[in-house]
Amino acid sequence: MNGSIIVLNITASDLKYAEINDVGGEKRVNAMIRDTFAEGDGEAVGILKKMIAENRPLSLRTLLIVSSYDLNYREFYFPFDSAKKVTSAIRFEISSEFPLENHVLDYVETISKEPGKKTFMAAIAKKEILRRRIQLAEEAGLQVVGITSDLSTLGNYFLDEHEALVMDTGENHTLFGLFSHGLPLIVRDIPIGVSQLRASIARDGAKDLRSLMGEIRRTLHSFSIKTGQTIERVYVSGSILLENTIFEALKKSTELPLEAATPLTATFKTEEVTPPLNAYAALLGAAWWKRRGSSFNLFKDEFSASVPEEIGRSYFRWAALLAGAILFAFFASSVLDMTVLKKRETFLNQEMRKSFSSAFPGTKKIVDEVKQAKSLLNARLADLGGTTPSSKTTFLEIMQVLSSTIPEQTSFEIVSLFWERGKVEIGSKTDTFKSVNAIQEMLSKSGHFSEVIISNAKSRDDGKSVEFTLTLRFES
Repeated sequence: MNGSIIVLNITASDLKYAEINDVGGEKRVNAMIRDTFAEGDGEAVGILKKMIAENRPLSLRTLLIVSSYDLNYREFYFPFDSAKKVTSAIRFEISSEFPLENHVLDYVETISKEPGKKTFMAAIAKKEILRRRIQLAEEAGLQVVGITSDLSTLGNYFLDEHEALVMDTGENHTLFGLFSHGLPLIVRDIPIGVSQLRASIARDGAKDLRSLMGEIRRTLHSFSIKTGQTIERVYVSGSILLENTIFEALKKSTELPLEAATPLTATFKTEEVTPPLNAYAALLGAAWWKRRGSSFNLFKDEFSASVPEEIGRSYFRWAALLAGAILFAFFASSVLDMTVLKKRETFLNQEMRKSFSSAFPGTKKIVDEVKQAKSLLNARLADLGGTTPSSKTTFLEIMQVLSSTIPEQTSFEIVSLFWERGKVEIGSKTDTFKSVNAIQEMLSKSGHFSEVIISNAKSRDDGKSVEFTLTLRFES
């Protein structure tokens, strides 16, 4: 992320707002604000307008962070990593549970623990929810430029050399995510949030607090079994850190290794901001967000027309003017090029006719200077006792060069062969694209060919071999 951006998380119960500036690699937080709703997110627009008026952000560009409470996650294992194949396979797997006409899907490749298998984590969101979040942001005057999941931004914030277990608390849920190098490995979501804990403590009871402690223990035990490693601490983030009474009660009631300190990798300038940074970890992780990165991208084409109507009309007018100017320049340039080329063609034809007439003055009828010159030269060579030119390179010599140049350990199979003067095309097969490049490099360096071309390289359906066309050009 470069420049200034607003990061916004809206749920049915609350919203969190942060403004992050990145100038010369220095990340600065200008504002971090949370507000809760009494009766649904209908209050969000008014609250946002007030926040914008009070904080006067440098930019209205906004990244929406969708809460995992509004998402579904699924894990998949495939023996391939082609984006097209993975997307198709995941869509097929989830189509019955999540109809694609009503849902948005994206995935990230995570760290696989099984050799030969690729691991992918998919995030699935209802289009209705995403449209609602975009609408609320735009009605407040913001310009949505991206949508991602809190699971991705939490991974950025708690980027660590070792595996990090994060407990992120919202108003109505708690998300447990195990990360390795910022990538999600295991995800678990439970329906206990700050609002339930707040009400429980207000009633002089701690039933929900005890339930949360039990869920933390079960999560630690489950994640440890799945990874085969002992998890020594739990990073705490989210709204519970803004509720000091609840957080202190949780710490007193358990001996679990809860860590509220800011990780070393999350370094921000915060001169005018006082709340604990970890409370806004899901927003601040957007400081490392990239449109084309390893984060979930839920901002699909159908949502990209989310700029205000007035800006859209202005962009259209400018685009139309620019397109007209480009077309005019293209046609003017084409007419000029055609005129110049025509003159050049006339000049070359005249010079070629002069050269032919000078070399063969006895020729009365000239139709094709090049063909006639070749015929006359061959006839004169025959009169002098010579022979017409023949290929200096034989088929056997080509095979010998291939055999001596390509080592036995490199997979190379000839499927078909087409020979013509000065060129041979070989339909070939090898094991990987890396071997294709190696074969081209070895033949190019051999010095026997003027040109070595690889074309039509493609993987077979079984994924175990690569077919390609090898074209060799040589002196004839």
